[in-house]
Amino acid sequence: MSRIIDKSELVDSNRLVPDDLINIYRVDEKTVVKLCEPFRLSEAEALRYVHSRTSIPVPKVLNAYVDESLNRGVIVMEYVEGEVLRDVWDDMDDERRKKIIQQLKGFIAGLRSIKGKLVESFDDITCEDPVFRAELGWFGPYKTEDEFNDGLI
Repeated sequence: MSRIIDKSELVDSNRLVPDDLINIYRVDEKTVVKLCEPFRLSEAEALRYVHSRTSIPVPKVLNAYVDESLNRGVIVMEYVEGEVLRDVWDDMDDERRKKIIQQLKGFIAGLRSIKGKLVESFDDITCEDPVFRAELGWFGPYKTEDEFNDGLI
């Protein structure tokens, strides 16, 4: 059964990002929860897709759903232990930095190798990005990259 997060778990949890715009909480040793706008649950599908088609290390999505009482999308993921790169970058020597840059280049190449049929979000709805502002109407899906680029202007 997929995990459902209770409001009390969020209240008692550790907020991982100090930015008020990003709501990510560690609810226990193994679980992280991201709250988002309900229409942003396609992020969970994107993570699942990248996990299934590349070797890029992304958190395993345990569940994604809309919590009507919070009016929020809830993405439940496995917690991945690690350090925030911006916090340790200045302390690294050049050799370590070069290795990380090469690793990031590999991740980008892996993402670029994924080809889709349309330019759209993962759940076959309109494009969701700060570039496409909802108050201006809906955008996409686009059949070609040229159509997408036209939509930007």
